[in-house]
Amino acid sequence: MTDMAKAAQEAPDLDALRAAATALRAEDLDPRWLANLVGAETGSWPEFAALVHRTVPPDDRWIVMELCRRTLTAPGSRLELDKDTRVGKPFFHHGDLVVAGDLRVVAPFLVTGSVTVRNVFTDSGPDSSVMIGDGLRARAVYTDGEMYVSDTISAEIVYCYYNDHTLEAKAIEAGLVIEDDHCVIATVRAEHHFDMDTFRQGYGEGVQDRLRELLAPEVFVHEPDNEPRMDHRLLFERLHQGLEVLRQASAHP
Repeated sequence: MTDMAKAAQEAPDLDALRAAATALRAEDLDPRWLANLVGAETGSWPEFAALVHRTVPPDDRWIVMELCRRTLTAPGSRLELDKDTRVGKPFFHHGDLVVAGDLRVVAPFLVTGSVTVRNVFTDSGPDSSVMIGDGLRARAVYTDGEMYVSDTISAEIVYCYYNDHTLEAKAIEAGLVIEDDHCVIATVRAEHHFDMDTFRQGYGEGVQDRLRELLAPEVFVHEPDNEPRMDHRLLFERLHQGLEVLRQASAHP
């Protein structure tokens, strides 16, 4: 049995889950979805993650993490995956997760501890919803879905794409952060930060000139009679291959 299969067998203590919900209600935290979430007969924690994906508004994901913290009082475990990993089914792990290569998430994903990805972390909205109870560390992060990180995202590059979803974190520490028409709720500490108003889907004044100074020429599309334009797909193809993309070394947090 694989480590991921073992994680999928974890079953919630429904009594403890409902007791934690009762405590939250006593503290005036009683959103409308809470009763349905803890009232369902979920047979596993991955089923619980899938139910969160379907029923809990993104703005309330922090309440879910608090519910898990109060329910899972025993220390979590460390799960290490030694190769590129694709999460295609609802996933839950209590503790820290370490992935030796790339991690691609295309399903509900809930980890109560930290997530460390040696290379590239990507999600896939609307199929995914990422909830992390501590920090996220990766070489690069690409998100176009709902992502909630309780602590800090640390990476060389963080690219946030498309306007249907939100990235929320305590902070982002990176060499390069690009908000490509994607809402970001976080304190951003980056050497180079292109927020939505600056980037303007790549058409902001002087944006492509600045990017050409920062990034390898292989990540740009060259069209006749037009200036070269950065293509995030080429950028992440190169990152997935483990190749350098920054012209000048930026400190990795």
